[in-house]
Amino acid sequence: MIYKTKVNDNVYIFDGSTFELYKNKIDDTNEIRRDNKFVRAVPRRLEKLDLIITTQCNGECLYCYQNREYFGHTSPLMDKTSADRILDYLTLNYDKIANVNFFGGEPILNFKIMKYLTENLRDEFSVSSLSITSNATLIDDEIIDFLDKFNFNIILSIDGPEIINDKLRKNLKYDKIYETIKLLCKVGLKNNLTLNCTYTKYHEDFFDKNLLIEFFDKLGIAYHISDVITEDPNLKLNKIHDNENVKLDIEHSFDRIINNSKNKDIISYTRDVLEAIIYNRSSEWFCNDVIEGYSETFDTDSKRHHCISLIKEDIDFKKINNVNSKNNPVCNNCWARNLCSKCIAQYYLGNEKMIQNINDCERKRYYEYTIKTLMRIYEVSEKRFNKIFSNYIYF
Repeated sequence: MIYKTKVNDNVYIFDGSTFELYKNKIDDTNEIRRDNKFVRAVPRRLEKLDLIITTQCNGECLYCYQNREYFGHTSPLMDKTSADRILDYLTLNYDKIANVNFFGGEPILNFKIMKYLTENLRDEFSVSSLSITSNATLIDDEIIDFLDKFNFNIILSIDGPEIINDKLRKNLKYDKIYETIKLLCKVGLKNNLTLNCTYTKYHEDFFDKNLLIEFFDKLGIAYHISDVITEDPNLKLNKIHDNENVKLDIEHSFDRIINNSKNKDIISYTRDVLEAIIYNRSSEWFCNDVIEGYSETFDTDSKRHHCISLIKEDIDFKKINNVNSKNNPVCNNCWARNLCSKCIAQYYLGNEKMIQNINDCERKRYYEYTIKTLMRIYEVSEKRFNKIFSNYIYF
């Protein structure tokens, strides 16, 4: 256990396990004095913290990853002992946390621990943003008051109108989800809400995509429609991610930003280019979520993981850094090197191979198409071009 106290302008941390005492002098050097020797402090600001507080769920979605024992043999519910171990680890390594995200299973099933962690994290780490991903069916007045008090961002899963949602999401009735949405809007949390739809072959076969978009547009709440990830032939999409479809997704992304659409789906190529232009963001890594000191993920047993996509893998930063680094002959000769991003989970697991030749890199080609599309918009209308940047900041 960790004891942390402040005396005058100094913060003292005592580790009850190792009996080590740290003095963190608050000054411009941000150095820790230990045994009269100075060592450079580890990065003190954590950008993202993902907490899996339960692997249980009250629903039985046909496409759910938990059907494949995704979480392995972790405990069904995080207990206070595991929560305290996480808090102790964070106390030793960070002063501030930007974003905290609660996941499951259905996190509301472990509301007691969610509340405990939220109160401790907000008090100790000046958390900027809190979020929860939920199926919405267990949210009651007490939980709404809690979400409102701490200004949570709330991602609710709903797969469309009743005829679609209730087919795919067993025990998670559309009527109850819609009732929760109305209650959250009533207390002033509409702008904190995002709806997430998992798009499947069932949608393709029985419900036109344009009707689905129309359904979500009428709700007037920000939403994402995400393609299902599954090998189940009854659910796997027929959609082919060919060259023309990717180009259309790039064009549609710009259109949604210009029109300030409630549909928040933006393909990564468009997002990466705009982030680079607007915020001058550059990275030596493909994915920040697996960088030690930038993002942390903990399961119900307080075990650390690279990210949720690699929940079954043991922590090995040397191995993952080799895959995640852009310091290679192909990337070093690419103009898009500093803005390029991608999920590296499949490369890390050995299911995909790294690009060996710059001419084989489709990401480079799509970044080029993104730039060309942006310039075409400018040529047609400077007003629409400027809207891309002014709207994206709040998109």
